[in-house]
Amino acid sequence: MGEEALIERLARGLGAVQPPVEVGVGDDCAVLRLGDRTLLFATDTMVEGTHFTTDPTNPLTDLVAVGWRLGASNLSDLAAMGGRPLAAVISTALPAEWPVTWVEQAYEGLRKVGDRHGLPICGGDVVRINGPAALTLAVLGEVDGEPVLRSGGRPGDLIAVTGDLGASRACLRGVHDGSESRVALLRRGLWPMPRLEWGQALRGSASAMMDLSDGLATDLPRLAQASGVGVVVREANLPVSDALVTVCGSREVAQREALIGGEDYELLVTLPKGSPLPEVPLSVIGELTAAPSQMEFVGANGEHRPLSEAGGWSHFGSAS
Repeated sequence: MGEEALIERLARGLGAVQPPVEVGVGDDCAVLRLGDRTLLFATDTMVEGTHFTTDPTNPLTDLVAVGWRLGASNLSDLAAMGGRPLAAVISTALPAEWPVTWVEQAYEGLRKVGDRHGLPICGGDVVRINGPAALTLAVLGEVDGEPVLRSGGRPGDLIAVTGDLGASRACLRGVHDGSESRVALLRRGLWPMPRLEWGQALRGSASAMMDLSDGLATDLPRLAQASGVGVVVREANLPVSDALVTVCGSREVAQREALIGGEDYELLVTLPKGSPLPEVPLSVIGELTAAPSQMEFVGANGEHRPLSEAGGWSHFGSAS
């Protein structure tokens, strides 16, 4: 069973949301209305062997960076709704063989990202586990006015992304030779920057928004499904860094990496055509269409292909 089908099946078992919950499963955060306040609630987990390694011979081993990424992934969910953080709690499941210094390093990274973005870690839980370590963060945030949902996109809206894409995927692949380009991608992949300020700036202009955690080719269809629209994306418009182009050998290959790479934590945004663009680094990469079944990307050669052929990340593989 694929990830989307599993989530849908589990959500049915939870029943319909009740006040004060206004938005439940299916967006970047749950939305709660408490008096005149709109609160956001999100959670994310990182598991040893899936999201990070403790192998001392692996250049990607950095437990301080693991804590940073755990915080950044949750903050990115708040950013996707136009929100800001209030507080978080952490649950840590540890095997017996984990040295306490490893846990301290991960918590150091979490504290660093929290200090950087105003997210206090106010408690949590620690348990022993007979398996790989797992760290789960739950974050509470708030948004002024209406949050930006995935479901607001309309036919004709422009599709845009913040920043550049593909760095995290490239960070995980290839030989880490210490070159300037490799170091730049490694930094981007291990220490992603949640786009909180950009998300807040886009609220009021964006018709729909979500963060890019599983890759554009996976996440864009989720936004389109929530909005009941189709998409056409132009691969040649995908923003990529000079470092990624250098490592990939060509812009075309780099843009393919950008299409399928996950954990970039940039924002995927739709904007009404003709509306003024906010002061945010945005690249327009396509448009929404009126046909929900149309999920296409246009390759560098001009060929139209289904987004499903591009690839992307899923924890449970394709649906079955």
